[in-house]
Amino acid sequence: MAVFISGGGSCLQALLEMVEFQNIQIVVTNKKNIFGVLKAKRFGIEVIFLDKKTSFLELSRILKSKRVNKIFLAGFMKILPPEFIAQWNGQIFNIHPGLLPLNKGLDAFENSFIQGNDQGVTIHKVVTELDSGQIILQKKSSEFKSDLTIETARVFLQKTEQHLMREFSHRRIS
Repeated sequence: MAVFISGGGSCLQALLEMVEFQNIQIVVTNKKNIFGVLKAKRFGIEVIFLDKKTSFLELSRILKSKRVNKIFLAGFMKILPPEFIAQWNGQIFNIHPGLLPLNKGLDAFENSFIQGNDQGVTIHKVVTELDSGQIILQKKSSEFKSDLTIETARVFLQKTEQHLMREFSHRRIS
C-alpha cells in the first residue's frame, strides 16, 4: 500500500501504528517539510516527493514496480489526474473529513461546521469526479455538539477518522 499525504500526517500516524497497516511501503507527498514525512521516516517508510516535474505516469510506474496495489489518500491536497485514477482502477481510497455527499472538496469540514451540519468522516473509492466515488464506510462524530469551537470539533473529527480507518483496515476491499 502507498499512502499519499500533504500535511502533518495525523491519519498517517494512526495508520502506521495499526498492525493491520504494516504493509505500507511508500508515502507520497507533494510537500517536503511536513511532519508527515518525519513520521514516515521514523517508521522506516520510503518517501517519494512529488514535485511539479514528476509526472503521475512516472509515479504510477514506480508504485507498480514496488508492487503497490492500493493507494490511500490521507490528507492529500492535490487532485489526481484522470489518467492516474484510471490506471489504478478502483484501488484508490480517500478519507474525507465530511459526511458525503454533503460538503465535497476542499474545506469540507470547515464548511460543514459553519453550516451547522453533522460532523463525520467518509472513506470512499476515488473516481474522476471529486469526492463522488462509492462510499465504503462512513461514521458520524458522536462527540460533536453545536456548542463546540471549530478547533475542538476538529480534534473529535480526527478521533473519528482514526476509528473509521481501524474499521477500514479490518475489511477486505476489492
